[in-house]
Amino acid sequence: IYDFVYQYLKNNGKVYDLGQNSMVPYNFEDGQRIFRTYVDLALERGIINCNWPILESPSLVGNILALDDENERKKLLPYFLTINTEHQDALQKIAEHYLEYNGDWPESINYSNGVNTFLTYLMTLLTKNDPSLHLGQKYPQILEALPKPFYMTYPNKEETILFGDGHRKYSPNYHAYETAYYLSKLENQEKFVNIYGSLLNSNIAQGNYKRFQLGERSYGARFYNEPTKLLWFEPKIEGGVKDYPLPVTDELPFAGIVLQRNLSDNQNAEDDLMGFVGGGHYVHGHATGMFMELYGKGFVLGGKSGRSKYRTEIHENYYRLFASNNTVIVNGSSEGKGGWAGLEINTVEKIAVEPAPKTEAISPYNSFSITRFKDDKGDKTEALQERTLGIVRTSSKTGYYIDVFRSKSSLPNQYHDYIYHNIGESLRIASGKKALPLFSDKNRFLNSRDKPWTNNKKAKHPGWHYFESIETSKPTSNNITATFTANKLNPVPIRMTAYILGAEDREYTSVLAPPTTEGPKPYKSAKTPTLVIRKKNEAWQNPF
Repeated sequence: IYDFVYQYLKNNGKVYDLGQNSMVPYNFEDGQRIFRTYVDLALERGIINCNWPILESPSLVGNILALDDENERKKLLPYFLTINTEHQDALQKIAEHYLEYNGDWPESINYSNGVNTFLTYLMTLLTKNDPSLHLGQKYPQILEALPKPFYMTYPNKEETILFGDGHRKYSPNYHAYETAYYLSKLENQEKFVNIYGSLLNSNIAQGNYKRFQLGERSYGARFYNEPTKLLWFEPKIEGGVKDYPLPVTDELPFAGIVLQRNLSDNQNAEDDLMGFVGGGHYVHGHATGMFMELYGKGFVLGGKSGRSKYRTEIHENYYRLFASNNTVIVNGSSEGKGGWAGLEINTVEKIAVEPAPKTEAISPYNSFSITRFKDDKGDKTEALQERTLGIVRTSSKTGYYIDVFRSKSSLPNQYHDYIYHNIGESLRIASGKKALPLFSDKNRFLNSRDKPWTNNKKAKHPGWHYFESIETSKPTSNNITATFTANKLNPVPIRMTAYILGAEDREYTSVLAPPTTEGPKPYKSAKTPTLVIRKKNEAWQNPF
């Protein structure tokens, strides 16, 4: 903004003074002092080793470039480029962080997307200001990571996988794509010209994006806005038009995530299948265990519960903990401990996956992943777990998931609880054609209710004291079906049915969990039907 108004100010243009309620001459000396103050705030008042230094960097760089003294600018710019302080990470350190985490910024998607967007903008700004910097060529891992939210989308193209403090809703990052395309052209990086050109042209061809369409007028303070499109967007975009699909399998190693897709040959997203298994520790991460999401009929039906407002009791003691995820809780005591916000868990490890991420599948009908997790952060679990998630396509419109979860503890008197949430109004648990008799069981999940809670430090693990309407069966070894019904998504009800192979002494519980806040709109505030299966003793030789 200062660049745009500078000549006006130099020609005795006046500015509005809020205190005097009048137009006055601009005080350049005061302006320079304020620019230096913002530089100092970034370098001396921030925090490091998270997204915060990147969020402060547009202010740091913008205020440095607004300084009149060229020597002062040259002295200060290295504090963004290469020189770290105790309160601000430089670009060089940040870029190395990407390489440590397999090319990803290790936070949930909305945070990593913000980091990638800011860094792309700043690399473009500074490379245009000084072409000898070649920041796009120096740090290609940032340009590589920018479209990652798109690569993680579900087939409905409106939602992405959910982990940590992220949001599920997905919107293409057009302004960042345009900036990345401009930088790629500036740096003669053909690979990224093709990637971003294709992302832009595909959305233009599908009618999702209209270049140079003036948006609604906004008075929000933004470091770039409509006028900068004339400076930062290329007149024409090169690149082929590509529609979905994305790879059959993909991964986010820092979050322990391995995902699978099976897209129908009829080009209908309602008939596509997708799921993933994951779990790990990172800033804004949750203590999830080895958790799963499942997609069907155009919606994420079996999903992570979401989130609530930061620092609220339910957010910290339910939405960030095991009980809000499709996972297995061991001895009623699974927890995160240490690390960010006291939520550290081990990272889920990939054992096998077919097809290998981003490679061609052996079969168009099948895929699978096998992953492993150690649940040992508390002192009452000491468990090893393995999970196999598979997709089987049976026709253009039909298919099913296979979920095999093994869990065992080295402690005596062990027991394991398999938890699965599915959006809808109801859950029916049956043995054969008859409903399985269930009995009120109000005290079953109360062991976490009275634990101590320290905001953002210590939580009430595993968080299942929020379960309501608890009804449990007597122990049974029968085969069981559990059917979830959602009536508000389509003209006809959507049902998800779990076919569960019987095993000795299992207890089946129906509960209502808190709302799936990142679920489909009709269910964002409704209680979530949830199945809990308890297996006393190990669940390894006879897994869930």
